[in-house]
Amino acid sequence: MEEIIIKKQRQMTFAETLDFCISSIRHRFMRSLLTLSVVILAVAFFMFLQCSNIFRNSVKEGVEKEILESRKAARILNMLYASITEKDFVSMLVDARKSPGDFDRLAKMLGKDQKQMQTFVDNAAQEMIYLRFFEKLPFGKRKALFGQNKDSAQLEMLLKDGSYDEFLKKTRELGGIRIPGGEDKLKTYLDGYKAYRTELKQSFAKLQAVRNDKAFPARATDGKELKERQVLAKHLLDLNAQKQINQQWRDKLAALNVFITDDETKMIVDYLDVQERTNKVKMLLSNEAYRIRWRQVYGKNQYSRMDEKLAHLDTNKTWRVFNEAPSQQKRNLRELQHVIYFGGNPDEVKSLPDDQLKLIPRTDLESIRENDDMQKELQKLELQLDINTLDDAKGFTPDQIYLMCLSFLVCVVGITNAMLMSITERFREIATLKCLGATDS
Repeated sequence: MEEIIIKKQRQMTFAETLDFCISSIRHRFMRSLLTLSVVILAVAFFMFLQCSNIFRNSVKEGVEKEILESRKAARILNMLYASITEKDFVSMLVDARKSPGDFDRLAKMLGKDQKQMQTFVDNAAQEMIYLRFFEKLPFGKRKALFGQNKDSAQLEMLLKDGSYDEFLKKTRELGGIRIPGGEDKLKTYLDGYKAYRTELKQSFAKLQAVRNDKAFPARATDGKELKERQVLAKHLLDLNAQKQINQQWRDKLAALNVFITDDETKMIVDYLDVQERTNKVKMLLSNEAYRIRWRQVYGKNQYSRMDEKLAHLDTNKTWRVFNEAPSQQKRNLRELQHVIYFGGNPDEVKSLPDDQLKLIPRTDLESIRENDDMQKELQKLELQLDINTLDDAKGFTPDQIYLMCLSFLVCVVGITNAMLMSITERFREIATLKCLGATDS
């Protein structure tokens, strides 16, 4: 083997050395840049997935919170003012378990302590479970078991002598009927069912007596809204006056041992405000001529956000809608605007000449756009489609699965590239050492 003498090896020129160094740096830089880009891209995919899930969950939680507050406000108003039957009263008792405030409020209205109220509510919940189970039975089986009896009459039928044993016999003959909790639990419940129904009738009468008390704030009768609800739902210019009227409404209820908290009052005000606006919109859209003109004028410009729609209400397009609508409908619309946004009396507005019925000024539109609960109401409907696309098990959607697979693939490519680059560099180092005269050892 020929001996290699390093001193006798060819000396490269400065230009050759510089070119060699630049080529090496360029090669390594490009490989490193590729690896770094792949890693950044993979991280971006993962961050997109994470941010997408965070956004969806935040929107879902926000909408659910608004819906829960709306339902709670509706439960309070129903408890105080809604015309209900005994069946509705049972549902009210069961719903009261969802909120400690509703539970305590209803207990005080019925004159029961916590223990008595809990037992009463549990019996109502158990009754609802059995009645819903009977209702879901096939029509043929239900008719064979109860005949023409419905609702609570089905359970009352089982209290007759021999009826319960006959009922159990028929359930075994028909087959496929599994009583919730078992036969023994149903038997135990039926033993106290008569006393429960008596208590239910007495409590229902007690609730009606409290709500019909002369000192109780006026409630809706003959389709006319009660004054308190109109005041609560109204946009008052004087905020202090609004708070004062709300407090008077609460004081009247407190005198009858019915207490409403500050948070509950705010929820009720917001709920009634949204309901009022929604009902006004429905009333407008109930007119076919107005719907046709609205589609013709706004069909070419679809605005996706409520603030965008409100911003265009004072344009010439609005005037065309009003001017080409039927005269009576046009007058009703202007009366409606005056009543909603300026607090006018509908009877007084009807006596005003047309030239005094003004459209909503731009300044009012700006204030409405800044804080408009109708936007929230629309979001509930629009976002419901997106929320429904989420898996019940909180899994990933198909597009997220695709992006995740792609990001994993990108990561694998980046890691493989880094490994190959490392191996290549090791071979280059070995070759360099060989050129410099390194031995095999």
